[in-house]
Amino acid sequence: MPKVSIIVPNYNHGRYLPRRLDSIFGQTFQDFEVTVVDDASRDDSIDVLRRYEHDPRLRLILNSINSGSPFKSWNAGARASVGEFLWIAESDDYADPRFLEHLVPRLERSPSIGMVYCRSYMVGEHDEVLGTDDALKERLFGAHWSSDYQARGRDEIADYLVFRNTIPNASAVLLRRERFEGIGFAPEEMTLAGDWLTWVRILLDSDIAYSAQPLNYFRRHPDTVRQRLTGRVEEIEESCRIIHLVLSAMNLERSKIEEIQDFLVEKWWATLRNHPRELLSRKNISVYRLASRQDPRLRSRIAKKILAKFLHPSRRRSSKQSP
Repeated sequence: MPKVSIIVPNYNHGRYLPRRLDSIFGQTFQDFEVTVVDDASRDDSIDVLRRYEHDPRLRLILNSINSGSPFKSWNAGARASVGEFLWIAESDDYADPRFLEHLVPRLERSPSIGMVYCRSYMVGEHDEVLGTDDALKERLFGAHWSSDYQARGRDEIADYLVFRNTIPNASAVLLRRERFEGIGFAPEEMTLAGDWLTWVRILLDSDIAYSAQPLNYFRRHPDTVRQRLTGRVEEIEESCRIIHLVLSAMNLERSKIEEIQDFLVEKWWATLRNHPRELLSRKNISVYRLASRQDPRLRSRIAKKILAKFLHPSRRRSSKQSP
């Protein structure tokens, strides 16, 4: 049985697949299998994939109809594979050759760790390096990611992950299969935040480890669901669902709950400020109803935010508030 099952969910990323697959098969750690789940791509992805079929470790799952969810591809790949650890290697990203060599031992040494991830370089459409993924996280939360660490999963959730997805790229993560299966796999009903919810569910019952060494290359380009929906009401709706899970599963202090709920309102306010036409949309009304059920002070928080806009229009936001 291979140690690592690598799952490559793909949809119309034929132009990026050679770099992705070469970075997988070129790993210094070679005890793995690869399952590519193509979600009915319309570009030349299948032609590219056929060029790698000579490697017996490669398995292709070719959907004839698009599933509409990357998380369905995650689950299909996981169910078709057998490795002890799972790496969701997104088809438009790529990795340093030492990615597995560096992260696999972290899971092997500590059975309590459910997932380990590394720092990422951000790259553009043509592999140009744009920097690391630290800037926003450090601006909001400080220097937590400046060095390697291991932490209790629930502490990581309460301090960071309940506010935003501080692990925004699945390609940087190595999962323990039994933990992924234990939460019932990834949530297929989610459009944007299925990865975020997956991390939270896993960390409710396990620890997390981080490597400050940048071994993952996270590609930013306009043809992604994340790029289309980030900063929209859909993102707020899924954030509400994750916050509801955290508040129901963890016994947090009242001050922490207040901080979380204030942060959500700030993020929601920023979204509507950038997209005012969504204020009376059916989706936004649904979000309001959802948020009000879990926060009895929601109306007063919103009123306070509106009042602050007119009384203190230039007041600086607090460190954890949405940019």
